[in-house]
Amino acid sequence: MQTALLILVPIFTVVNLVIYHKIFSVMYFDLSQGLFKELVTAFIIAIVESALLVYFAISILKVVIIIAIIIACIIAIIKIAAVVIEKKEEKNKTEFAEEQDVTSEMQEDESVFETKNASENTSEENDNRVNNENISANGKMKCPWCGKEISATAKFCNYCGMNIGHKKKY
Repeated sequence: MQTALLILVPIFTVVNLVIYHKIFSVMYFDLSQGLFKELVTAFIIAIVESALLVYFAISILKVVIIIAIIIACIIAIIKIAAVVIEKKEEKNKTEFAEEQDVTSEMQEDESVFETKNASENTSEENDNRVNNENISANGKMKCPWCGKEISATAKFCNYCGMNIGHKKKY
């Protein structure tokens, strides 16, 4: 601060003298005394101007430094938040991929189960069709294995003991 004052005071003294002589026309009766008063006055004004400039410059510099620190903190917080969000997104993507894997495995299992059920349902439909073709009006049907007449609701033939749901293979 003292260095700034040592530099600014002579500069402001010269500037004040130039401005003073541009504004006022000065005539001195005693040249040495007039110049000395003028120089002292310009010097005192220059000291005051320099002190005010340094004071306000330091105050302004403090405010600028505080604002810079606040901005740096905000930037750091934003960067930290961005890293946290990025990690969270990676975790969510990983979890989503794992869920997709589990879901696709479950769908594969379900499709295998549905295929088995469909084949079972197809054989049951065929069995029902076979049974329905052989059912007579009195609620009796012929055994597809031995040909004897049995109840339409029977699952096994009373005569040969075979499963009624499966057609005889010739």
